[in-house]
Amino acid sequence: MKNRPTLFDIYTYDQVTNAMTVPLQVGTYNELYNPIDPSPALTRDLSQQVLDYLDQCSEEIDEMYKIRLTIEITGEERNATLEAQCGHSIKNFYQHEIAITQNRIKRTRKAAFKHLLVSLACLTVYVVSYQFVLNGLIFDVIKEAILIGGWVFMWESVTHNFIQVAPIQDEIKRCQRLIDAPVVFLYSSVLP
Repeated sequence: MKNRPTLFDIYTYDQVTNAMTVPLQVGTYNELYNPIDPSPALTRDLSQQVLDYLDQCSEEIDEMYKIRLTIEITGEERNATLEAQCGHSIKNFYQHEIAITQNRIKRTRKAAFKHLLVSLACLTVYVVSYQFVLNGLIFDVIKEAILIGGWVFMWESVTHNFIQVAPIQDEIKRCQRLIDAPVVFLYSSVLP
């Protein structure tokens, strides 16, 4: 069996900061951004390749480690203004992702609450229905359908509130890790 590489083989680990370094190499500052987004630099979307790479690295690196981004620019000279804009753009993008994700959680919890109300209404109707003496197959089927519906809506409430929210909260944690990650720029000219 081949030895599979570990995180320490793939990423540089800094024991002092307990951080894994995520290396990113681009030719120019503009390669970090989405080429079809005409917004100013501070609010531009990041390129899909950069986002996919950062998301993959963030998922690979265990949460016990912090993340440090090292962006190597190979085709341009150092520009402190563009460095600051790039760092701000990365943080701004993930802050926006957190805001969108928090809205998803609110919508999910609102749906869970609605399902809970319907469940409680169905179960209440089922319990109250025993006070009325209504015999017959149709009434028994309706009562059982109300009971089953009550439990189904209760399960939907639990599913929305706990099972569906957990991965969304993990997404927020992943984005927050990338917001908190210090960004370091390196320069190596590969131009002739």
